[in-house]
Amino acid sequence: CGAVTGRCGPASAAVLGGADLSPFAPGASKASHSEWALMLARRMRKEVGCTWCIAESGRCGPNGDSTDLAAGFTSIVVSGPVERGLTVEAPDCDREENMWSFAQAALSLLDECVRQAAAQ
Repeated sequence: CGAVTGRCGPASAAVLGGADLSPFAPGASKASHSEWALMLARRMRKEVGCTWCIAESGRCGPNGDSTDLAAGFTSIVVSGPVERGLTVEAPDCDREENMWSFAQAALSLLDECVRQAAAQ
């Protein structure tokens, strides 16, 4: 089991083995957050040598940022024997509530993937 947190700049590129795909750059979209989470989950799963990895990227609120994306969404990816992702939209910009909601969504997605892998 392992965890990693990244934001942007040289450190995030280093986490991805030199890839420079920042979802925080001007003009970024929600799709770029999904791509980032997918790359991060795959890379960290391989780097750590674990069976499963969860990665996420988004905005918990209460504000958007310089990319003009609204707060209150996250892209979550589970990488493992079963690989799936989803984007969760929050109904409001309550940062703490959104963080709890996003964590629950990530753990539920992991549970679904583990169950699907066990059934194969």
